[in-house]
Amino acid sequence: MKAVTWEDRDGADVFSLSRDTVGLEGLIRKWRDVRLIILDPVSAYLGGAESYNNADIRRVLAPLQELAERTGVAVLAISHLTKRAAASVMYRAMGSLAFVSAARAVWAAVPDRAAAGRMLLLPVKCNLAGSIKGMAYRILPHPANPALPTVAWEPEPVAMTAQEAMEIMPNPTPRERAAEWLKQALAAGALPSSEVERQAREAGFTLRTLRRAKTGLDILSYREGTGWMWRLPDTPGGAPAITVDLRAEHA
Repeated sequence: MKAVTWEDRDGADVFSLSRDTVGLEGLIRKWRDVRLIILDPVSAYLGGAESYNNADIRRVLAPLQELAERTGVAVLAISHLTKRAAASVMYRAMGSLAFVSAARAVWAAVPDRAAAGRMLLLPVKCNLAGSIKGMAYRILPHPANPALPTVAWEPEPVAMTAQEAMEIMPNPTPRERAAEWLKQALAAGALPSSEVERQAREAGFTLRTLRRAKTGLDILSYREGTGWMWRLPDTPGGAPAITVDLRAEHA
């Protein structure tokens, strides 16, 4: 699902956790075989809530948690890591700490700097089990169809902790950190440049650094009405290709 259509308005809106959770539950109960919901990245579906505001995030996630409890569906929320090398791993998820606090389990996927192509999936927190270890995997071509990528898990657990893996990751420049933040901010689509700049200042970036990151990412700038909009170059314009009318489904 990429968008929501409404009977009383034209066009489509991006799915919003703050507005469309009731409709989503209606679809889950209608389809019956839903087992997993993936939000990638979760920051793209906040519906105007500030991703760095703890109160906003708790308010948006609460209905989603209740939905998961009522339906038995697992929810996987994906977030990128910040580049704050000195911070504890608990504070490395992009946005508010409330994302980490609300989750029953948090895992970090990071590259193994000692082995090219090897990825580590390491526990950050887990309220569902006791002491657990991480796992390692590689993305390899499928034996029967080389064009199809597959996840190849290693049989032995990984003793390294997420904190240890983070400490050996390279320390990025301010421009690189701003670029990662900017990709998250524009993941759901175009935003007014004034809004992007406001959020960037709140996240601790200078406008000079933000604009350098914008140039490096080839962000598209265009006038809409009386203001300017910013959009990622690989974000399609117009209405999304896949739409679901949640209101109609839930009726």
